[in-house]
Amino acid sequence: MVCPIDNQNISAPNQSGGTDYGDGIGNINPEDIETMSVLKGPNAAALYGQRGSNGVILITTKSGKAGKTRFSYGTDYSFGNGLVLPDFQNEYGQGLNGTFTHFRKDDGTIVSMSEAIKNGYSGIPKMSAGRDRTTRASWGAKMEGQTYEDAYGNVLQLTPKPDTYASFFQTEKQFVNNLSVDGGNEKINYRFSFANTDVKGYIPTNTLKRNNFGLRTQAKITDKLHIDVKANYIAQKGNNRPTLADAADNPAYLFISQPRSLGNDIMSQYKWTVQEISRQLGFSGLTEGLEKTYATNSSTANPFWTIHENHNEDRRDRIIGLLRLSYDFAPWLKVAATGGTDFYTDQRFRYRPINTYQSLNRKGDIREEVIRSREDNFDILASSNFTLSDNIKLSANIGASHQSRYLRMTGNAGNQFIVPNLFVINNTTTNTYIFDLIESKINSVYLSGQFSYKDYWFVDFSARNDWSSTLSKNNNSFFYPSISSSLVLSDAFKWQSDALSFAKIRASWAQAGSSGNPYQLTGAYSLNQYTHGGVPMASYTEIIPDPNLKNELTTSIEAGADLRFLKNRLSLSFTYYQAKTKNQILDVPIAPSSLYVKNRINAGEISNRGIEFVLGATPLKTESGFEWNTTFNFNRNRNKVESLYPGVESFLLATDRGINVVAEVGKPFGQLIGTQFAWIKDANGNRLIDPTTGLPLRTAGRVETDLGNAQPNWIGGFGNTLKYKGFNLYALVDIRQGGVIFSQSNREQIIYGTSKKTLEGREGTYVADGMVAQQDGAGNWTSTGTKNSKQVNAQDYWNMVASDKEVMVSEEMINDMSYIAMREISLSYSFPKNLMPHRLINSLKLGLYGRNLFYFQRKTDGFSPEASAFNVNNSSIGIESTSLPMMRTFGINLTVGL
Repeated sequence: MVCPIDNQNISAPNQSGGTDYGDGIGNINPEDIETMSVLKGPNAAALYGQRGSNGVILITTKSGKAGKTRFSYGTDYSFGNGLVLPDFQNEYGQGLNGTFTHFRKDDGTIVSMSEAIKNGYSGIPKMSAGRDRTTRASWGAKMEGQTYEDAYGNVLQLTPKPDTYASFFQTEKQFVNNLSVDGGNEKINYRFSFANTDVKGYIPTNTLKRNNFGLRTQAKITDKLHIDVKANYIAQKGNNRPTLADAADNPAYLFISQPRSLGNDIMSQYKWTVQEISRQLGFSGLTEGLEKTYATNSSTANPFWTIHENHNEDRRDRIIGLLRLSYDFAPWLKVAATGGTDFYTDQRFRYRPINTYQSLNRKGDIREEVIRSREDNFDILASSNFTLSDNIKLSANIGASHQSRYLRMTGNAGNQFIVPNLFVINNTTTNTYIFDLIESKINSVYLSGQFSYKDYWFVDFSARNDWSSTLSKNNNSFFYPSISSSLVLSDAFKWQSDALSFAKIRASWAQAGSSGNPYQLTGAYSLNQYTHGGVPMASYTEIIPDPNLKNELTTSIEAGADLRFLKNRLSLSFTYYQAKTKNQILDVPIAPSSLYVKNRINAGEISNRGIEFVLGATPLKTESGFEWNTTFNFNRNRNKVESLYPGVESFLLATDRGINVVAEVGKPFGQLIGTQFAWIKDANGNRLIDPTTGLPLRTAGRVETDLGNAQPNWIGGFGNTLKYKGFNLYALVDIRQGGVIFSQSNREQIIYGTSKKTLEGREGTYVADGMVAQQDGAGNWTSTGTKNSKQVNAQDYWNMVASDKEVMVSEEMINDMSYIAMREISLSYSFPKNLMPHRLINSLKLGLYGRNLFYFQRKTDGFSPEASAFNVNNSSIGIESTSLPMMRTFGINLTVGL
């Protein structure tokens, strides 16, 4: 029996921005964990319910042990910086067509650069600002120290600013201290732990502080009655968490398009002054003290204003508790009752003050909300063991459980402050409320057991029936069983061989059910702030609900073998699996003529099949104590959308600026579809080049283009451990091969000319790869068979690739997600007793480590492929959206036992 914890990420970021407040498992103190194991697929669901239908992470926490009181103290300090940064060009500054856009004459008037050249005016080149690429892109003059005036009126020398991105961020630092004490006797034991975590984030002013308190007590009240009590309290406070994805408050989003000649020394003076206002070009409606930006569109901010003036904070108070009573009625019968709760309150507060450029009328805004979440789980389980004969044994478990979940969100959002620097909701001219309520319950009965014959043949079985409140009374009951068997061949056939130490084969069949989310059977009204005749107005859901929805059901089969050779020096574990999920609960789009947008139905079937194997070896083991252990694991999964709904061949999972992520019949889940322009190509896939312009030809309008799939071909890992007389060296290589990802960062850098890939041919020598085209009598373009050799300006070429956020050739932003990464290297030393600095010290261990160190292989352009997602749900599969870099971390730790 376990105590499930709430691992949801409430109000998670999406493609338009948002803040990641963390999930539930991140609150667990790692030093409280005794062991961790992974239970895969539907076989885990029989005992752990619907939430285990896709597998279970099973964590066993530490407990006290009989004996004298023991103290343990551990400290860990780590620091980190971005592993992969955007690949910027640092040769050409702000401007267009290789020069400046404007010119300030000696008399102070401003004219275009072309007019100044034509008339031979004397004065100084002038930068400008604006909304689009023609004013703020880095397609300008080569930076060679020329004197110029920037968009704010500062007279400067045109020199590269290569470190604008890296110098803004700071080294991330994390300091963790752990203290625990445990002890007891044969009747009772206890363990108390405390952990303090202090993080100074990669983004300046971002901090996180967390305190974890844990207490566990186990006692034998009588020889038959046992009690286990566990309680954890977590107090966490965050400040200025970063905004993610395509949002103005995300520094990564801002820096990738910032002109390469614009330095942080200018932008760090983030408020407009009277002098700057009088000499600026391209801005309008400026006032002293307003946030100073480098562009005039609503999605551009100043990152220095963001970290120093905007503010967000959050506090979480969380209690995880468990009480278990067990009674041994007989040697063969034990009954245990368990109650567990996971309750937390999140308080979130954020504001942007008056003069924030993106706020409504530049008057600022504020949002405050309180989230209360609670999950209670109650179980009763009877366990028995029988010896039916000398050769046959039976163990059986039967139980019942009740799960209830509750979430309530309340708060307010306000716009346009009245009094400056008074950050309360009532100090705004408009005020809207925030409210959400989610409740659900599941009642279950289940059983499991195992037959064993001569301890070499085992048959395991399980069955579970759930009654879920999220389905109607006619459909809320559903059943899912499982059965598995394993045979230890080496014992059954008495294979005694140094070559083959152990051999086992296994197979299983299982089902897992899922009842979906609450409130999916009926529509709902949402009240808003507007009234009619004094009565609040409301809007109805845009989804047609189906009151007869049924549960989803996954059926899985699995077969495998476990082998060990050469006196256990070599091992191989192999698994083949196949699973199908039916009756998925989908929201299918309907005709625009309807007042609704989608129809909620049971539809669709997805299949998964794959292989996994783990190869382990001890290549070297000497009498002196040196030992080398190595492990390689491989996983290849193939999924396929078998069907959706009659007449529906594609289901939209997510969309973001010219890219759709879809489930398409006959293809793997997570297909990427471009919805912008496409190159015109010949039958061999070569791009066709306009003979007049020397530029690739693209479609006249927007088309849908299949760009590939986000799923990998295979993933794996290669780990090595070297041990020698207290030293332990561990290294892990992480591998992913295949799968594609669309990069919004690449798109931004191409549009604004900040990427290194835009350097070639800036002087008019760029040759586009492709075949020279010709038009036939019908006006269609065909290949002449001649390779293109016409030179063009790089700006003109990349303008064909992407001239605006909604005007691009989607395939040019596709990256291969394959990588081979040096994920971790750690070295530790456990001091022997004779080297202890004090006789009171029982154990002493010192360690060094590095994580996310480097890549042996990486194919993504300017970002880490495994750190690209802004969210873990469907909305970010295969999409990189101006992501913050993954951290390369180095650390040192010390553990002392008394």
